[in-house]
Amino acid sequence: MADERDRVADEREEAADQRERLADAREVAADERERALDVREIHSDRMARQAGEMAAGRRQRAQEAIGRARALLAASQDRLNRTQAALTRAEAREIREQYSVEREIAASSLHLPTSSSPAPQKAANAPSRQEALESLVVRLHARFGAAAAALADAHELLADHYADISSNDTAVAADHRDLAAHARRKAARIRRAARDLR
Repeated sequence: MADERDRVADEREEAADQRERLADAREVAADERERALDVREIHSDRMARQAGEMAAGRRQRAQEAIGRARALLAASQDRLNRTQAALTRAEAREIREQYSVEREIAASSLHLPTSSSPAPQKAANAPSRQEALESLVVRLHARFGAAAAALADAHELLADHYADISSNDTAVAADHRDLAAHARRKAARIRRAARDLR
């Protein structure tokens, strides 16, 4: 029953991750369109200055630029919300995995003899304590690897968010760049730790 709940939770999480990947792809496409609009606007401004265009046209383009900046800010907020949702899912997965590990350890402790206790008669193909523990270690390594990968990915998403909002010239842009670099370093350390334990 617990395995079925874990499987259903994993399927829900995979669906949420897929939705997040699609949203990220849409956001990348929107960013590309935004950059193309900015390039066209710069070109248009240059041409307008050369042609001596009236100030009203410049005001309109400035208002359009403000509108696009607001849309970019809204997209950044959406990305932050998705990052928060990914972190929440990662935390829920960790909790489920911890409960599963505790169940497996408890089951191993209850059903297998210790090295100091006499071994009861066992079926010819029943696993030994060593085999059960080795199997548990393999499963836990796999879960740790998956959890570490999810945590590193969440740090990368956070770094991307900080990098996106640091592209403006506000007073906190440098702080956001530092936070982005810090999040990327954490992601790299987590990936190294997971590799070292393979």
